[in-house]
Amino acid sequence: MMNRKNLFQSSRWPVLAGGILLTFLLLINAQAFSTSDEQTVQPGTPGASLTTDQQVTLLEGESAKAPRSLPLRNRLAWAYIQKGRETGDAAYFTRAERLLEKSLAKEASNGEALGLRAWVALFKHEFKEAAIWAEKAHAAQPKISFHDGVLSDAYLELGDYPKAIDHAQQMLDLKPDQGALSRAAHLRSLHGDPEGAIDLWEKAIRSSSLHSENTAWCQVELGDEYFNLGKVKKAEGVYQAALKRFPNYHRALAGLGRLRATEDKKPEAARLYQQAIEVIPYPHYLSALGDLYTEMGKPDEARKQYDLVEQMARLDQINQVLYNRDLALFYADHDRKVEEAVRIAARELEVRKDVYTYDILGWTYYKDRRYPEAEQAMKKALRLGTRDPRMLFHAGMIARAVGKEKEAKRLLNQALSLNPHFHPVYAQRARQALAALGQTQGGPS
Repeated sequence: MMNRKNLFQSSRWPVLAGGILLTFLLLINAQAFSTSDEQTVQPGTPGASLTTDQQVTLLEGESAKAPRSLPLRNRLAWAYIQKGRETGDAAYFTRAERLLEKSLAKEASNGEALGLRAWVALFKHEFKEAAIWAEKAHAAQPKISFHDGVLSDAYLELGDYPKAIDHAQQMLDLKPDQGALSRAAHLRSLHGDPEGAIDLWEKAIRSSSLHSENTAWCQVELGDEYFNLGKVKKAEGVYQAALKRFPNYHRALAGLGRLRATEDKKPEAARLYQQAIEVIPYPHYLSALGDLYTEMGKPDEARKQYDLVEQMARLDQINQVLYNRDLALFYADHDRKVEEAVRIAARELEVRKDVYTYDILGWTYYKDRRYPEAEQAMKKALRLGTRDPRMLFHAGMIARAVGKEKEAKRLLNQALSLNPHFHPVYAQRARQALAALGQTQGGPS
């Protein structure tokens, strides 16, 4: 068993872990979540060595022969979730939820079904409900690490980081697998230790998974850590490795697209985003592609992508919940409907109190020229010491707006020092702001 000190202890802060969940179209925000939990299908279990499609087919057949079998029903629900994760098809999550409702109607204390039901609630951004379901699952099966993972995920989104840390640590103590290691890596990153996060992401990748997409997800997260530190070649390497492991993986394609955009290789960046959108049209992919078309002098093409962002975010009631942050950030970044952006971000904060929601709320306040409120929101966004260049850029611009020039210089320099090309537009704006403050990048603050 890996002990706490080996995974989380550092000279800068004490024991820490973190939560990450799945990403999928219509049922989860891609930027925030993923996981590699495989509690219901273990090596040696029938179907464990098969592809997801083969598992679904096998388990559907077995369940048809034994429709009252709760273990089979739960395993089929998990397979549907994995298939939905890989394809972005929300129908698989609906199928999973219906199966779990049947299981719980038959046996309300079934720990596995309770845990999976909590998972589905997380995907729907029902974070309080997810915590309630997961607490019931944990009470029924206290030694099953999956339940601690879901609890960590739920409390992380609710902004209760101490509880998220405690449950992630319990998960690691029980079973230091890819799901546990990925949670540890995520909160290491959130707490301002990207180097420690990189080490844990590498461990998570080496620990492997029954599903290639799960490990590819970890590789993309590792690539994002490298990108935020300006280690572009290493980021490219792991994005490419993710594509090799799971071909046409939309998250890896988008990661490469962002990287190419910061290298001023706009046509290639646009092609990569187009490929990602063909797999899953996430709003932030569409927005990024629109921005590229704008820079390439293609305003009509840009407008089409921007219109699609709003269409996706407003498609139905589910999307209006799941894409709140995406839409608020899109409006703020493009100086559109900034008052509505504030309302959307504030509404999101009612159910999701993590640092990134505070970051987006602060940025929308800034764009609405409500600078004191922006400053207060950003204080909460930065409370963990997260070293995210874009977040630091937001904070620096807000500090400048409230007249705190020394702090503005420090924050903008931090953003550019982490990655001088962190964003195709905002990196240049950070340099312009520093110049206006009478300082070039890297000068004394």
